[in-house]
Amino acid sequence: MTQEKHEIHDSSENKAKMNEMMSNESNNDGAVTAIVQYQGRATEEVQKIMKCVVAAKSEEKYLNENIMFLLWLYDGNFRKEVLRDTFIDALNLAAIQDEGTKRRPKMRKVCRDALNKMQQGADNCPIMLQKLTFNISRIISLREKIEKANFYHKLPIVA
Repeated sequence: MTQEKHEIHDSSENKAKMNEMMSNESNNDGAVTAIVQYQGRATEEVQKIMKCVVAAKSEEKYLNENIMFLLWLYDGNFRKEVLRDTFIDALNLAAIQDEGTKRRPKMRKVCRDALNKMQQGADNCPIMLQKLTFNISRIISLREKIEKANFYHKLPIVA
């Protein structure tokens, strides 16, 4: 019982502090400034909220599609053109460990880790996005047809 009262007391105390902060931070026109300042990139709290926007199964599906895309870039003529050297080196080491396996689990893990480490505002994307000057959506839509024909390595790179 005493613990519940303490929690209620904390809650009302926090509300009072928040109201005080908001009244101190309001402009003459009645607008309220943000309690948490924008620091040029998403805070950890905002990133947690944004992760909740997409369902977990959808997020996993998108991640797997992106892994396939990274491996497709690595396997084709696009490797040196659009992938970062450090990422290529990591994939090369994983490829050695994956010799004899069909699904390439080590290479997929390298891709998954690189994608999970990406943050908006940080320059840690495994793809050099500024070098993607060709119509990537068209190439992605053709990917299956091209792979079936084993022709993807002959596509020209537009720089």
